[in-house]
Amino acid sequence: MALEESARRYKEVVSKRPQLVFMVKKKNLRDIEQNHRVKDIKVRKIPIWIFLRQKIHLELIRSQYGYDSHLRTKNLLHLLGSFFWGLPNWFKTRNIDYIFFNNADKRVSLNDKYFDIFFDAIADNVGQRKCFFIEWAITKHFPVRSTYSSNVVSDLPVKLISTVLARLMGFLKIEGDEVLRKINQEYGLAINYEKLGKRFLAEYYVYSLIFKFIKPKAIFVLCYYSRSSIVKAAKDLGIRVIEAQHGYVGNSHQFYRSEHDFYDFFPDDFISFGEYEKGCRTADFIFKENQIHPVGSFWLEHVRNTSESEELKEFVRKYSKVFCVTLQGVKERKVLQWVKRQAIRNPTFLFVVRPKYPNRLYGNYLSENVVVLPKYNIYEILKYSDYNITIYSTTAIEASFFNVKTLFYNINNLSTQYFEPEKIYSSVIEEDEDLTALHLETQDHIRANYFREGYLTNIKHFNIV
Repeated sequence: MALEESARRYKEVVSKRPQLVFMVKKKNLRDIEQNHRVKDIKVRKIPIWIFLRQKIHLELIRSQYGYDSHLRTKNLLHLLGSFFWGLPNWFKTRNIDYIFFNNADKRVSLNDKYFDIFFDAIADNVGQRKCFFIEWAITKHFPVRSTYSSNVVSDLPVKLISTVLARLMGFLKIEGDEVLRKINQEYGLAINYEKLGKRFLAEYYVYSLIFKFIKPKAIFVLCYYSRSSIVKAAKDLGIRVIEAQHGYVGNSHQFYRSEHDFYDFFPDDFISFGEYEKGCRTADFIFKENQIHPVGSFWLEHVRNTSESEELKEFVRKYSKVFCVTLQGVKERKVLQWVKRQAIRNPTFLFVVRPKYPNRLYGNYLSENVVVLPKYNIYEILKYSDYNITIYSTTAIEASFFNVKTLFYNINNLSTQYFEPEKIYSSVIEEDEDLTALHLETQDHIRANYFREGYLTNIKHFNIV
């Protein structure tokens, strides 16, 4: 069926969309927080719900959608190399004022050095020599000599120490364990909470010692809820915690809303992409308006203003429309089967697949007009795309920065659960629905800019201490 011929069916779906957009699956954290006494859950008098709820969320996603949250490699050679990466820098922490907890995959090649797109500009402002980067890597780190940041170490030595410490702990009594048993029973989970409680305490103790030794003025994190033991250790020592926004938050992100007061687990400040989060705050949003500091995006501005690839431009020119397909580890097979079908129906369209797992192979789905281009990062692909296809990736807002329209593939209503498509430059494609002319229509859309312009100037005005 041609695109124009299928437009009529799309209009019928659109007419029903108000009921679909807000159909939020009730198997979520807010349900649990509203119906269970999660504040009663403690280990050694420390409430640990904020630590546990991410594990519960990931397990719910895994059980419902097959999502694998274990990104870090199990390759022993890679792990060994990462363990010793920057190891001597652990003994050069005397004059450190700021600690950054960063991810290796957020580094990009810039003037022959691998630059952290979230934190290196901040470190430049205060002085790289005063900054210490504790880096997590999926597979391995870039060579130390090629890394832009001055003081870099792997998180693996700390991970090893905390893992050993957790295993040496004896029986751990969890206060409120009856609440956790009810959660497991109600949601069909089999989570070992005692093991998680030991892991939390071990990480909390080890990082408390590190912070007491280094005495930083502030620490920076990308994703507070995956570093909650670190945040808690810093906050208990009076160290300022600053989070840099890494993805879409809006008013529906479960980890940025809380039914209860856990402020000693939440960052003190939030460096945001723009004003949007200030305007859509709900009563239970974890940040107050004066804690949100809009600065923009260093890398999006850089790619838009300076990054050019004649080779990529020439390659995509052969096709009438270019789609960036952003995979997330959720329902990948279903997404790729759908993409393959659209590629066969529309041979003049190019679909560039962007994997979440860099080592995963997708040969069964590739063809002349379904390709993987590992040489280019996601933003370089978006710059030369017409559309961005995703379930609920942050690329939905990043694409709009390049005037690229997002097509939400709404599997299990996940797109409409995590985003408000009517407020974004986007269309919604319901599960198994084919592309239509109306999906691809680019007129009469409000292109609200989610990002504040002038990142480098804005970040200089952000008062760290």
